[in-house]
Amino acid sequence: MRRTNQGFSLIELLVVLTILGALAAGGTVFIRIANRAKDKSMTQRRLNAIATSLEEVKKALGYYPPTYTADLKSPDGEGKPGEKVGVPNETNIGIETVYISFKLGGVTPDLQGLGDNAIQNTDDDHVLELVGQLRVTDMYEYVDTWGNPFVYFSNRDYNDVSRVESYVLADGITTVKVPIKISGKEGGPLEPRRFQLFSMGPDGAPGGGDDIGWAMDN
Repeated sequence: MRRTNQGFSLIELLVVLTILGALAAGGTVFIRIANRAKDKSMTQRRLNAIATSLEEVKKALGYYPPTYTADLKSPDGEGKPGEKVGVPNETNIGIETVYISFKLGGVTPDLQGLGDNAIQNTDDDHVLELVGQLRVTDMYEYVDTWGNPFVYFSNRDYNDVSRVESYVLADGITTVKVPIKISGKEGGPLEPRRFQLFSMGPDGAPGGGDDIGWAMDN
C-alpha cells in the first residue's frame, strides 16, 4: 500500500506564510490606529482639565490669563509680576503665561491619570526671579501627548488678527508659527469671551484638520 505524504507542499507553505504576514501587518496597523486614538483622547482630556482650571484662575485673578507674561497682575491687583518673570522670550509665550497664572492663582490642573510628562520646557527658558508659588525658574508649558506645547491666546487679543506666535516643538529645535485667526476644525473653539486653547495635533502644525480643541462644558 502506498504511503500518503502528510507534509505541506511549497505552494501551501507560501500561502500560509502570506496569510500570516497579512495578519501581522493588519495587527500592526490596528495597534497604530489604537495608539493614535489613545493619544488624541489623552490630549483632549488634558486640554479639558486645563480649560477647567482656567475658569478657576479667572475667579482667583479676575481675568483669563493674558497671552503675554508681561501683562500678568498679582491677585490683589497691585504690580505686574510679569514684568519680573517675563524674560526676553519669543516662543511658547501663551501657554507659559497660563502655567505662571496657575501658580499665581494657586490653581493646579487635575492631570492625574492623564499620562506622564504633561509639563515640559521645550524651549529651555527660565524666569529671572521667583514669583508667588512658582518655586522653580523654568518657564514650563503644558504639552500634548506628542510632547508639543498647547497653543493659548487670550480673548483680549482677538482683535489683532495679524498676530502670529512662535511655538517650539518637542524636539526643542523646530519652531512653528501659529496665527491667532484659527477657529473651528482647524484650531479648536474660538470662544469670544474666553480663550483659544488647542493642540496642533500629531503633525505638530496648526491647521490641516488634525488640531484638537478643548471641549469643556459651558
